[in-house]
Amino acid sequence: MSDAVFLVSILFLIAGLVTWFLYKKMSRGADVLRLHLDTRNRLLDKFGTAQEFLDFANTDAGHTLLAPPQMSEAAHVSIPAGLRMVQVGLVTVLVGASFLLQAHRWHLLAEATTELHEAGFQRMYLQSSLQASQWGLFALAVGLGLLIGGVIARFWSKPIPS
Repeated sequence: MSDAVFLVSILFLIAGLVTWFLYKKMSRGADVLRLHLDTRNRLLDKFGTAQEFLDFANTDAGHTLLAPPQMSEAAHVSIPAGLRMVQVGLVTVLVGASFLLQAHRWHLLAEATTELHEAGFQRMYLQSSLQASQWGLFALAVGLGLLIGGVIARFWSKPIPS
């Protein structure tokens, strides 16, 4: 498999993962809204007249049931603090590691091309190795920062015993 095909397939994989995460987030929000609308419709069916419904809506229980859903609370209930950062950090560390492995592969190819007619290839492999190692180190640093930040956020979210 050529190097260009490898890099393009990684880019498509990353784009697919981002699209899947966005789809899951949007579908989770749509499910919360659909549940809230179903609750409102069932509540409207329970009352015989508009006046009964208005009397109920003016009570504290009515305000609670008819209030719009809190999307931020619904999203944070299922995911512990810092876990999302740890997930993204792990993926970023793995992407950085794959770039570093590819840089090592190109460096080995550059060492293997010693013939005079292959000097252009050697220069190309060395340049590609340098670029891949730079991107790999950058992704590795960002991923480690996210991992450390996620662990710190998880640690700080725990209640302190008194």
